[in-house]
Amino acid sequence: MGGRRRAAVGVPLGLAVLAACGVAYRKSLSPSAAAASLLAAAPGGASFRQQALDASGDALEMECSNEDTAHYGQPGRGYPWLTVGHLVEPHRETTITLVGGAAMAVEAVDWTVAQTTNIAEHKGAQRVRTSHVGGRGMVFTPLHLGNYDVSALVNLTGGVRTTVSRTLVSRYVRRSIRAMSGANRDKFFAAAHVLATTDYSVGLALYGDDFNTITNFTKIHLNNAGTRNTDHLHDGLGFLTQHAAMTMAFERSLRSVDAAISVPYWDFTYDAESFLTGSNFTTNDPALLWTLDVWGEDWFGNASGSKYHTIETGRWAWQKVAVVDHEDPAIHNAYGLLRAPWNTNKSPFLTRAHSMCAHETFSLTDWPSCEEHYTLAFAYASWYEWGWAVQYSPHGAVHKMVGGYVNCGDLMERAKGFLPPSAVGQFAESLVEIPKNLWRSYLVEYPDYCSEDTPQDQCHVQCDYSAGKIGKDEWTAAAYEGDNPQWIRNLSHKEWNDFYELYCDTPMAPGEQLESASPADISFWPIHPTLERLLIYTRLVHKFSDASWPEGDADDAICLYTETDCRGHNAYDITSFESHVLGSDGTFEYAYLTNAEIFDLNAPGNYSLDYVYDNFEWSHCDDTPFAFPKLDDAQSISETAKSVQPRTHKPRARKLARKPAAQP
Repeated sequence: MGGRRRAAVGVPLGLAVLAACGVAYRKSLSPSAAAASLLAAAPGGASFRQQALDASGDALEMECSNEDTAHYGQPGRGYPWLTVGHLVEPHRETTITLVGGAAMAVEAVDWTVAQTTNIAEHKGAQRVRTSHVGGRGMVFTPLHLGNYDVSALVNLTGGVRTTVSRTLVSRYVRRSIRAMSGANRDKFFAAAHVLATTDYSVGLALYGDDFNTITNFTKIHLNNAGTRNTDHLHDGLGFLTQHAAMTMAFERSLRSVDAAISVPYWDFTYDAESFLTGSNFTTNDPALLWTLDVWGEDWFGNASGSKYHTIETGRWAWQKVAVVDHEDPAIHNAYGLLRAPWNTNKSPFLTRAHSMCAHETFSLTDWPSCEEHYTLAFAYASWYEWGWAVQYSPHGAVHKMVGGYVNCGDLMERAKGFLPPSAVGQFAESLVEIPKNLWRSYLVEYPDYCSEDTPQDQCHVQCDYSAGKIGKDEWTAAAYEGDNPQWIRNLSHKEWNDFYELYCDTPMAPGEQLESASPADISFWPIHPTLERLLIYTRLVHKFSDASWPEGDADDAICLYTETDCRGHNAYDITSFESHVLGSDGTFEYAYLTNAEIFDLNAPGNYSLDYVYDNFEWSHCDDTPFAFPKLDDAQSISETAKSVQPRTHKPRARKLARKPAAQP
C-alpha cells in the first residue's frame, strides 16, 4: 500500500470537508504567515474549536456542525493522532459558519480545498458537493476519505483581507446507536433491511459490485463457525479481529445502498444499568430488557410475547430464514434452513426465545454491565488474556439471552422429576454449550435431512444406542469441556438413564443469536463494534504489558480445538473478509489482512482503519462503582489501574471424546 504521493487536487468555492473544525484569523498577516501563526497558536485536542484574536481582541471563529455533532458533540474524541474538531465525515451534509465579534465585519469569503491524500482511490471523481455558499456560511457535502487542506480567504470591512488554513481528516464515524439522529439511525436500519430482503443478483444490478446480502454474510459465518470439529471465528484468539473484518465488509455493502452509513455500536452495558443502578433497581426480571428503545419496531424489532418466538410487527416482522442454495451450498440444518446443524428448528422465521426452554434461568444481573467492561479494561495484563476474556461474560450473555432455546416441550417439567430445582436451572443454563459440544465430540448426531412434512418432534438429536447409553462421565466431559458439575455427579444410575433419554428425545433448538447463523439477526451487527471500542480504550488507558500474539502451545492455546490447526485464530491467518485500510502513501485500499495486521492497525498510535468511534465515554457508569476514567484524567487512570484486582484467563483446550474413522 506504499507508493508515490499524489499531487493535491484543488477545488475552489467548495469546502470539501469541515464538519467539525474551528479556524480564525489574525489581521495584517499575509495568508501564509496567518496560517502558520494560527496553527502554532491552536489549543490542544481538548478544544472543540480553534480561534485567534485580531488586534482589537474580537474573535472570529468557524463554527461547523452536521446533524449529529450539533447534538452529541464532536466525534473522534480520544484518538491521540486526531485533533478534536479536525474530523469530518464523507457524504454527510455539513454546515460551516463564521461567527464571533468580528464576524459582522466579514464582507465575503472565498474557500479553496485541496485533497492531499487518498487521491488515487477516487482519481477523476468529484471530491466535494456544495449546495449553498453565501454570506458568512455554507452547506456542503464531502465525498471521500483522506486529508484535505482547507483555506478561507476572508474579506473584512475596510479592505482588510486574511487567509486561514487547516488540514482536516475525513473518516467514517461509528456512533452509539442511542447517540445519533433519528434520521441517520433510520438510514442504517433501512439499508440493512435492503441487504436482508434483496436478492443478490438484483442487488448487484441496483447497487453495484460492493453489494452483498445478509444471507451471504450468514453463509460465510456458518461455514466458518458451524463446522464439525472446530470453530474458526469463536473460542479462540481470532474472535475479535475476525468479527472486525466482517463488520467492515458489512459496512461496505451498506454503503453501496447509502454511502454515508456506518454501523453503530450498541453499548449494551447501558441496558442493564438502566434498571440496576440506584433507585432504578426494583426487580431482577430480565423481561425489562425487552422494553428498552433498541427493541422498538423500527430498531431491532421485538419478539417478546410472541407465541412463535419471532418479530410480528415493524420493519423486521416475520423475517424469513434463508433456505440453502444447492448451487452455492452452505452449512445448514436438516430442514435445509441456514442454521447450524445442531439447530433442528423447523420454523421458517427468525427466532428469539429470550429464555432457555421457558425456564426462568436468566436475571438482569446476567446481562453484561459496567462492571464486566470496566474489569476487562483494567484487569488483564496481556492481549492474550484480554482476547480470551472478551468472548464470554463481557458479551456472550447478550447472544444467549436474545437467542435462547425453543421446542423443548415439557423437558424442564419432566427433569424436575429427578433433578432438584437448582440442577434444572444449571442444565438449562448449560444449553448454550451442551448440544454443540456433544456434536463436535462425535457423541451425538443430527439428521442430515428432515422432509418439510416431518413433524418437529421427530427431527432432533440422534443418540448412539448401539453400544448402550453413553456413560455419564464421557457425556459430562464432552458437554462441559472437562468440567464435572455436582448436579450430574449426584445422579443415580436410574436418574442418569432417565435424563439421557429425556435429552435425546427433545427437539430443542437455539435462536439464531445463540448459534452460527447469528448474522441473520439485525441485533448481531452492532454488538462487536462495542467490544472493539472497548479494546481501543483499554490500549489507551492500560497498555498491555504483552501485546504479542502467541504461536499457540500447551501453555498458551490460541483456540479450544487444539486437535485442529486452530485455523482462523493464528496471528498469520487471513480474515474471512476484506478490510479497508490506510496505506503508507495515504491511499485507502481493500485487502485481506491477517489477524495480527488488523490488531496492529487498530492500535491507537498506529490507527489505519477507515472509521473512528465517536468517543470513549461511559457516562451511564458514572453513578456506579465502575466509573470509567476520562482519557484526559491521568491521575484517575493511574489510580484505577492500581485498584483493580488483576485477573488471568487461561482457556482449557478441549479434546474430542470420540473420533470418527475419518474426520471431515
